[in-house]
Amino acid sequence: MTGTETENDNDEMARRKAVQNEYLNSQLAAAAYKKSSIILPDNPVIL
Repeated sequence: MTGTETENDNDEMARRKAVQNEYLNSQLAAAAYKKSSIILPDNPVIL
């Protein structure tokens, strides 16, 4: 295996990790929004 192949593998892993993190973040954001919308009215007023 050459150094370039190793770099490509690392790039691929980093890309997959980034996509996975993005997906998890969107799931978390959706869950947090769902949870907060139960407590807050449609137009919350921040005092």
